[in-house]
Amino acid sequence: LLLAAVGIFGVVAHATAQRTQEIGIRMALGADSGRVLRHVVFGGLRPVLAAAQLCESLNWKVNLACKAAESSVAAAAILHLAAVVPALDWGMSLTNQYLADDLTRSPIAVVAGHASVPDAPGLGVEVDEARVRKYRLRL
Repeated sequence: LLLAAVGIFGVVAHATAQRTQEIGIRMALGADSGRVLRHVVFGGLRPVLAAAQLCESLNWKVNLACKAAESSVAAAAILHLAAVVPALDWGMSLTNQYLADDLTRSPIAVVAGHASVPDAPGLGVEVDEARVRKYRLRL
């Protein structure tokens, strides 16, 4: 277990180090003092959290975003992340409400620009297997 934890820490530290160099280059080239952080770009939630902590140390503004039209599964992940990101100056961009159909039993609701962090186990959303089967592609 300890060896696994050390390995995971190493992977996250490496990913963060790569982004640190990228952010430094962007700053040198005159980039805005902020960053939109997407879990699909950074490869998961832990690297996004590390990047958000780095942005805070640079006094950069942060926006957490899903990619266009992601399901409530991604929205739940971003909401959980938003609850622990040190500074969320630019807010969040959830996109699940733009879907005609979601893959969860109870999609994340955005009401008057606000959404609540789900409090059920895991990410707090339950995948609807019938909907998953409905949209499955057979290759």
